[in-house]
Amino acid sequence: NITRTIPPPFFHAAIFYYLLLLLLQDQLRCISSCDDAKFIVASGVGKKSIQVWRCNFGEGDVTNGLILSLKHRPLTIECKNGCDGEDSLIVLSVSEAGMAYLWNMRSVSDDVNPSKISVKGNMEEAGSLKKHCVSIIAARIHALETTGQVKALISFGSVDSPQFSD
Repeated sequence: NITRTIPPPFFHAAIFYYLLLLLLQDQLRCISSCDDAKFIVASGVGKKSIQVWRCNFGEGDVTNGLILSLKHRPLTIECKNGCDGEDSLIVLSVSEAGMAYLWNMRSVSDDVNPSKISVKGNMEEAGSLKKHCVSIIAARIHALETTGQVKALISFGSVDSPQFSD
């Protein structure tokens, strides 16, 4: 694990400028932070993974945590605090292949496999209907249930004529 200590008054600005520097150097493709910014998730250009960072504003610490692996590079990522305590985290990502992945971690130290989200559509082929996967173009965490269930809004199909599902 890598831990960086930054004096508390400069913590917010230092994190912002560090991430901005990575973005400007084309090293960072996408980033998201939880509502309270306790966790930040980011993915680098060309990477097939998402790095989880834990931020402690009181002490000015930023510690890298789990690396979440994907089969294809992520296009978008979003994270939210989970409902299983202060250490729980939910991460949603849409990959270049049009698949969405959801990690629902009770603790950021737990290495969990993601739930894969896909959309099935009908395609007419030689007079018969066949099921096939439709590309997901965007996804957003919609609601967190107290039971731990996560609801996501999904946009799929063509960018010119998207369809929506939850």
